[in-house]
Amino acid sequence: MPIRALVAFGIVLGSGLLFVPGPGYCTGPQEAASADDRIVTEEKSIFSLTLEQALNRSLQGNTELKSHSHEVQAVEYEIDQAGRYINPELSLEVENFAGSGDFSGTGSAEISVVLSQKIELGGKRHQRISLSEQDKGIAEQAFIAARVELLSRTKRLFVAVLASQKRLALADDQAKLADRVLNTVKDRIDSGKAPELERLRFESLLLETKLREQQARQELVAARNALAVTWGQDEADFEWAQGDIEQLPGFPNRLELMALVDRSPGMAVQQAVSTRAGQYVSLAEISGIPDLTVSLGGKSFEETDDYAFVAGFSIDLPLFDRNQGGVGAAKARYARKQADLRAKRLQLQTEVGNIWKTLQSTYAEATLLKEQLLPTLQRSFEAISYGYQAGKYGYLDVLDAEQTLFATRNRYVDSLQEYHQALTELERLLGQTFTKNGTEALASNDQ
Repeated sequence: MPIRALVAFGIVLGSGLLFVPGPGYCTGPQEAASADDRIVTEEKSIFSLTLEQALNRSLQGNTELKSHSHEVQAVEYEIDQAGRYINPELSLEVENFAGSGDFSGTGSAEISVVLSQKIELGGKRHQRISLSEQDKGIAEQAFIAARVELLSRTKRLFVAVLASQKRLALADDQAKLADRVLNTVKDRIDSGKAPELERLRFESLLLETKLREQQARQELVAARNALAVTWGQDEADFEWAQGDIEQLPGFPNRLELMALVDRSPGMAVQQAVSTRAGQYVSLAEISGIPDLTVSLGGKSFEETDDYAFVAGFSIDLPLFDRNQGGVGAAKARYARKQADLRAKRLQLQTEVGNIWKTLQSTYAEATLLKEQLLPTLQRSFEAISYGYQAGKYGYLDVLDAEQTLFATRNRYVDSLQEYHQALTELERLLGQTFTKNGTEALASNDQ
C-alpha cells in the first residue's frame, strides 16, 4: 500500500471522529446546530430548557401539587368548624289539652317554652381545635413532601433527557465512524487487498448503527415528553435540555446524611401523625367527662291566665360508660403511630445508607471509565484500525474494538445517569439539595 494512503488514513482517524468525550463535553443546542440530521431541523427554532425552568414549570403546572394545596385550605375550614359552639335547643311543650271533662279543648292547657344549651366540660372544644390544627400541620407537611417529590421527579426526568441526548450523540458518532470505516474497506476491496465479504459485513454494521441512532432519537423524544408531563403537557415544547451530565455534584459524608434523617419530609409527616394520635388520647379521656345542659324558659297556664319561669339543668351520670374503650383504642393507636415513627426512621436510614453506597460506587466507576478505560480503548481501537489498513489485523478485530469502545462509552453515560438519579433520590428522601463540588465532597466521604 502507498505510504501516502496510509498516512491519509491515519489523519482521518486522528481528526476527532473517534474522540472520547472529555470533561467539558456537553450535549446541547450547539451540537444540534452542527448536525443537520439531528432532531432539530433548520425550519424549526431551538427552544432549550434549563433545570431551573423545568422545576418552575412543574411547580406551577402540576395538578397533583394543586390538590394538596386544596387539602390545606379544606383543613382550615375544619379548624373554624371545630371551634364553633353547640347550637342551643328550643322546645315547646303543651299539656292538659284535648282530653275529657275539664281537660277538653285548651281551657286547661299548660304551655311551656324552654331554651336549652349544652355546655361542654373538660376542654373538649379546645381539644377539637387542637386536633384540627394538627390536621392542618399534617396537610402542610404532606404538601411539602409532595413538593419535594415533584421536584425530585422533575430532576430525575431532566437527567434522563440529558442522558438520552448524550446517547444520541454517541449513536451519531458511531454511525459516522461506521460510514468512514466502510469507505476504507471499499478502498481495500477495490485494491484487491480484502474480500467482498468484508464490505457486506461493514454495510450491515452501518445499518445497525443507523437503527441504534434512530432508536436513540425516539428514546430522546420519549424522555422529553415524560418530563413535560410533570407540568401537565402531553408533548414537550422544547428540543434540548441544557446541562452537563458529566458534572457530578457532591454530598455530605454518611454521618452527616444520617443526621438529616429526622428533618426529612417523610419523618415530618410521620411525626405530625404521631403527635395527632397522642392528642386523640387526650380527647378520648376528656370525652368521658359528662357535659352539662342548662335550660331556661316560661310556662303559661291557660285556665288561670298565669305564667311562671322554668329553669333546670341535667348531666349524665358516668356510672357505666366513661369512654374506657375509646381511651384504650386511642392509646393503642398512639402506640402504633410511635412504632410507625421508629420504623420510618429505620427505613430512611437504611435507604440513605444504600444510596450513599451507590453514589460512591457510581462515582468511582464513572471516574475510572473516563480517566483510564476509555482512553485505553480509544488508543487500542486506533492501533487496530491502523493495523487493519496495513494488513496486520482482520476486519473482525476492527469490529470488536469499535463495538467495545462504544459499548464502554454508553456504559459511561449509564454510570453518570445512575449517579445523578441516586443523588436526586437522596435529595428526595432528605429534602435537601447538594451542590458541593463532587471531588471535594467525596474526599471527605470516608466514613
